[in-house]
Amino acid sequence: MKNIPQWESQTETSELEYPGKPIAVNSRLYIERYPWEERAYQEIAQLGSLIRIRGCRKIGKASFLLRLINHAQTLGYQIVTIDFLEVDTKVFESTDKFLRWFCLNLARRLKLTLNLDDYWDEELGYKVSCTLYFEELLEEIYTSLVLIFKEVNCIFEHPNIAQDFLPLLRFWHEQAPIKETWKKLRLVVVYATEVYVSLSVNQSPFNLGLAIKLSELTSEQVKDFAQCYELNLPDKQIKKLMNLVGGHPYLIHVALDSLYRENLSFKELLRDAPTQAGIYRDYLRGLWGVLQKKPKIANAFKQLITRSENMELEPVIAYQLESLGLVKLDGNICIPACQLYPLYFQGQKLGDTSYSTLDDRTKYRDYQGSQLLTNLQMIKVSNHDFFNSCMQVEWQTMAVNNSPIALILSEIDNYQIYKNKYGVEFTNYCLEIIRENIEAILREIINVYFNNENQYFMIILPNADAQTVMKLAEIILQRIQELTLSPDRDILTNFPNSIVTMSIGVAATIPSDKNEASTLFFAADQALLESSKYGNFITLSSFLNYQS
Repeated sequence: MKNIPQWESQTETSELEYPGKPIAVNSRLYIERYPWEERAYQEIAQLGSLIRIRGCRKIGKASFLLRLINHAQTLGYQIVTIDFLEVDTKVFESTDKFLRWFCLNLARRLKLTLNLDDYWDEELGYKVSCTLYFEELLEEIYTSLVLIFKEVNCIFEHPNIAQDFLPLLRFWHEQAPIKETWKKLRLVVVYATEVYVSLSVNQSPFNLGLAIKLSELTSEQVKDFAQCYELNLPDKQIKKLMNLVGGHPYLIHVALDSLYRENLSFKELLRDAPTQAGIYRDYLRGLWGVLQKKPKIANAFKQLITRSENMELEPVIAYQLESLGLVKLDGNICIPACQLYPLYFQGQKLGDTSYSTLDDRTKYRDYQGSQLLTNLQMIKVSNHDFFNSCMQVEWQTMAVNNSPIALILSEIDNYQIYKNKYGVEFTNYCLEIIRENIEAILREIINVYFNNENQYFMIILPNADAQTVMKLAEIILQRIQELTLSPDRDILTNFPNSIVTMSIGVAATIPSDKNEASTLFFAADQALLESSKYGNFITLSSFLNYQS
């Protein structure tokens, strides 16, 4: 098996297709989905066959389908494609209207003029009438017909239509062994997610025929894809790219195309990818727009990316998020499909339509940022690398907007002494209680990132100046004191503190192109070091300091 088609040496940019459209049959950019192409070619040649192609948004279904259509045409078959994304909403008002639309659409594409009203009989029923009309159309053609239904998942959103139409597909497929006419029909059903319409086993077409699920590219296939662009990416860079976007063919294609055409460095690509300045900005805005129209799905996704633990979502919501490519399903558990989506969407307002432009959104955030505790949302991050990535994203965003960003670094005083004397159980208990209390304080602050690693707690606050972040640090310090965490206060009289306390270092600045996010960490860390000398103390960095 060869993942890369053979081609003549070509170096001109104009000869390479841009991402976003199906990859042409003769293109050197297509990466085979072995063994599915060959199996699909074999199946389409069978009388009365049924092929089911499933995969999330922009996973490569259209490019795969082009090759299947091309093969069917070489066999002399007639092709009709019906895309349910093109259907007007009113068509889904009733089964009668939908099936009439289907029959008329099919007849016109076949260029046949049979009068539908001659076959439509309410007493026989709409499904029988549709089948009789379809059968007559098959009688009129002399070749096999490949009938392709694209975006069948659109029908899932209309259960009444789905429960009538989908069993019809099964019925038509099952007629092939019975009636000669129906042997001409080859059905291809393309959809983006699991079926979430209630159908009995004997009615569903989704347990018959050849099932093809298009998955992400492997690292080896990504390397082959890069070579199509004559890019020799080292394994380390391929790994970093796939850590960000997985093996999603479209996202990989955009990255490789940008590296090839725009003279973009790999470091710049990764740095800006989840921001409004990155190569995925249009694609991510499109997904944001889809989510904004579906608040229930948006809110579920928001919960998913702001929690550190895995989540189990309602099946319908999980399947719809999967169809968008935003999540992967592991049994009943949903996880983000790749790091790109949490990095981008944690900085967006999901499910909220109170502002329509970026300027409106910025004004809203600036106003809310001045209110320390208002109706906003915390973002909890449990992974250190992910936390650093969030910092990079917000640093770039604040630099573009000329807005401040603040960092709080805090540490439990005398942590190791407590741990050595009273053991892991007591210190873990302290960590849990302190973490829960800090989370409670942060829960309603805008776009705040919180990370906890052992005795250290880190908080990123975009749009916060030094005065605001100092107030927050004082609230945290006071709350920890009020907890009076101590295994035995009498025994601890010789310790610097008789109860568990914290030291806090704070830094705030307006980012610019002349400095990096690491300078904010350095400043806050130096402030924390100064605070730790005294214990139960807050120090504001003098190295970086911005106040409104």
